[in-house]
Amino acid sequence: MKQVITIILTTIFSHSLFAQQITDETFNVQIISEDFEKKCTSFNIGISQDNYFILDNGDLLLSRNNNNSTFKILAKDSYVSDFILKTSFKIEPSENENSSIGVVLKSENNNAIIFEINSKGEYRCINKSDGEEKNLDNNTKNYGWTRNKIINKIDKYNSLELRSEKNIFEIYVNTKLLTTYFIENKKDGVCGIQIGPLTKSRVSYFNLFAKKRIKNENYLSSYRTFEEINASNNDSDLKKLSLIKSHNFNDSIKNYIVTIEKTTTLNNELTNLNLEQEKKIKLLNKNLKIKESTIKENIKTNKQLLKKNSALEKQIKLEKSKNSNFLENKDKIKKSSNFTEKEHKENAMKVKNNEIMTLKDNLLSLKNELSTMKINRDNDEDIFKQTRLVYL
Repeated sequence: MKQVITIILTTIFSHSLFAQQITDETFNVQIISEDFEKKCTSFNIGISQDNYFILDNGDLLLSRNNNNSTFKILAKDSYVSDFILKTSFKIEPSENENSSIGVVLKSENNNAIIFEINSKGEYRCINKSDGEEKNLDNNTKNYGWTRNKIINKIDKYNSLELRSEKNIFEIYVNTKLLTTYFIENKKDGVCGIQIGPLTKSRVSYFNLFAKKRIKNENYLSSYRTFEEINASNNDSDLKKLSLIKSHNFNDSIKNYIVTIEKTTTLNNELTNLNLEQEKKIKLLNKNLKIKESTIKENIKTNKQLLKKNSALEKQIKLEKSKNSNFLENKDKIKKSSNFTEKEHKENAMKVKNNEIMTLKDNLLSLKNELSTMKINRDNDEDIFKQTRLVYL
């Protein structure tokens, strides 16, 4: 019966049917103030096989390399009851299309409230009680994720403000009220950040306010370490590092030495990587110089070819001009030749005509002579006849 009442109340409040909102007037004690500019005192960060958590350009850069589980880091001395939590984070591109980042609220023992957003602009709120997880929106589809347009998608910051008072939780995203929950039996606990598998995210700030500070001697927040809890696995798979199991000074020294050795190894790897990168850069610069030299030679050759081409164009123009003059002279010569030939023919005709006239004249003269001779012959014959007659 108690569980039924809880579900009913949760359903009612999750749809923002509260007439009264939680005001910030009485939350005057700042429990945590992190801007991640130069240092981070509230979270244990560092580098391990699965996680790469460092300060970078004024952000807390969180990169989860494990692709099987989520991971959470809890803030030191963040034990609160009623509180206001303000933070801002964005999800950067990664291999996981469903990468996610969120906040952990009132975490104690195996109980917590986890509010997450993913790279698709979706959100979900999980109530973890004695290791059992329940979606507060009763959304059984899409692994409990719900789309809302006020949530920015990948590579854009989302400002988040969570207000909790008397087990009422109001969640604002980008200054707008997203949803409200009533969660029974969530009195006290610590706050933190949860990152999803294969997720890369940046957190701009993390500020926690309360009405008063709460001291809990049973909660050893100062001993929480970098790899505290693998939050997505079952209870049997949850792991704690040796520093949680043993808090003596010698173990701390040993772990510190191991951390130094890992850091040294990482530095050596980075140095080798830098050397390799320098070699590649030198080779690229060498190839670039060769290409620049080749380009210069090509430009020089191109200029020479352009000069030769210009000279050839001038020579062609000159030859065209000569050819044009030659054709003009040829036409003139042809015209002159045609005129001379015509004149020659006319002269030849004149000569021929003169010769013909001369021949005609000679022929006429000859005819006249022949006629004269015939007349004379006839006269001679007559005389001869007459003489003969006389003689006879």
